[in-house]
Amino acid sequence: MARSSPRLSLFLRGIPEGCRLCMRGSKLVIFLTGVCPEGCFYCPISPSRMGRRLVFADEERVEKLSEILEEADAIGAEGASFTGGEPLLEPRRIEVVSRMLKDVYGDEFHIHLYTGGSLLSRSMLRWLSRLVDEVRVHPRSRAQWEHVVRLAEYRGLEGLDVSLGVEVPVIPGRGDELVYWIRRLDSVGVDFVNLNELEWAPHTATRLREMGFRLGDHGAVEGSWEEAVRVLGEVASSTRRIMVHYCSSLYKDRVQLRMRNYRKALRSRRGYEVEEVEGLVAFLEPGRPPIGFEDYCSIDLSRCWPCIGVEGCIVEAYPSRSRLPRVSVRCRGSG
Repeated sequence: MARSSPRLSLFLRGIPEGCRLCMRGSKLVIFLTGVCPEGCFYCPISPSRMGRRLVFADEERVEKLSEILEEADAIGAEGASFTGGEPLLEPRRIEVVSRMLKDVYGDEFHIHLYTGGSLLSRSMLRWLSRLVDEVRVHPRSRAQWEHVVRLAEYRGLEGLDVSLGVEVPVIPGRGDELVYWIRRLDSVGVDFVNLNELEWAPHTATRLREMGFRLGDHGAVEGSWEEAVRVLGEVASSTRRIMVHYCSSLYKDRVQLRMRNYRKALRSRRGYEVEEVEGLVAFLEPGRPPIGFEDYCSIDLSRCWPCIGVEGCIVEAYPSRSRLPRVSVRCRGSG
């Protein structure tokens, strides 16, 4: 078992290709729909997206296909993920977007898809094997785990050219179930299991507290990390080939998201902007300062503009098309 950084990530035997690209910030996240039949109590999807047929590429709202390519170019994408909601509710979107990305960037452009699994039939898996490189299933009950086992057996018999794995949160107190199923999946040839730190969001916090969970820092539920360490320790010697990868909420924020934003800041910064290592862009905005921002900026930009004497603000913002949300504003008067 290897450990990449304290309380960031753990892995056994390797990491799925989709995760490797995500770590580099080169994986385009395509949110295909907010509609989902599963109803997971820990679902982190924001209320503004949940249950709505919206499409996003990373955090950019998508109204036309060309905007997906624009975002892929903006981060220098080497791959994409289909997520939601339940992407399989939108098979036409999957097919059109997948074929477009492969046509533009080539067959080596890696695509993976998340699904709750209830819609993932054998025929659907066969269809997906022609469109994506990796399918990640999120089973929540014994019947759904058994369904993954049968799908793995079918994939092997038919020789389908698609990687098959499982991705689930590590719920404190349920580690023994994970150990059992990881061993079962290893025996039938499932390629990987991704374990995510159980996270909380403002709209799930009350329910999680009512269920007895303790909410920790960085949006993580306390005990998930410790449970994951125990699970990996137990399966390390009792499985033969399956990859097991644990990803913490801290890692997603400090590495994956920051790397993607930094790539985008480098590639999309305008002539009057400076990129920052945090994945932000900084720029001078002439005019009266907005209300409600603190007088703070982590970078001295006075060397960058000859017009620094004008009244205005030095702004730090995410490298979105709108340059929103803004993280900080340092305002200064003229003279």
